[in-house]
Amino acid sequence: MIHIEVSKSDIKKINKALDNSEKNSNKVLRKAINDTAKKALLLIARAAGKEYVGKFKISTLKENMVLKKASVGSLEASINARGGANDLIDFKVSGKAGKVLKAKVLKSSKLEKLIKGDIKAFITTFSSGHTAVVQRDSGGMIATRRNKSGRITKHNQRLKSLYSVSIPSMLGGEHGFLKVEGEVNTLLQENLSKEVAKLLEAKGAS
Repeated sequence: MIHIEVSKSDIKKINKALDNSEKNSNKVLRKAINDTAKKALLLIARAAGKEYVGKFKISTLKENMVLKKASVGSLEASINARGGANDLIDFKVSGKAGKVLKAKVLKSSKLEKLIKGDIKAFITTFSSGHTAVVQRDSGGMIATRRNKSGRITKHNQRLKSLYSVSIPSMLGGEHGFLKVEGEVNTLLQENLSKEVAKLLEAKGAS
């Protein structure tokens, strides 16, 4: 969850600028916070979209965020991202059947071999129709099934799908919000100044 709120020192400054009118101050704060949070959705989605490979378009990332707006009674907006771990195949996987597959998640990363010991990862489609990168699970009796002769071999071990970073981690981490946090804070200050100036101008006109 990402929070967008105003510091206590900024609240004091705004109260003073508006003659300690709590009603006017709260209206200014609410408008500035919500305008900032709305723009932050796009900034975060753009930042993550530039960093990760695969199917994660800016529009897709933005759709996976839910904005809870600030109110006069609760001067804090929050952005919640949805989704569990993503299949590795949703990022970038390359290689041919029978060869060692390679994959990467970040555009800035190198392709890494998908092999553990002598167990190679491969792409398969399950009976459900879901296609995934999998590895045979050599984690013991519970994670395996026996062949007709009762033996366990690498060919009758259970298949384990490979996953990577979740959308909430993509959006809230160093390649998402943390990359644009400074920009969001600057935008919040600009919106606060703009809303205070608008209110003072309206009061002067009246």
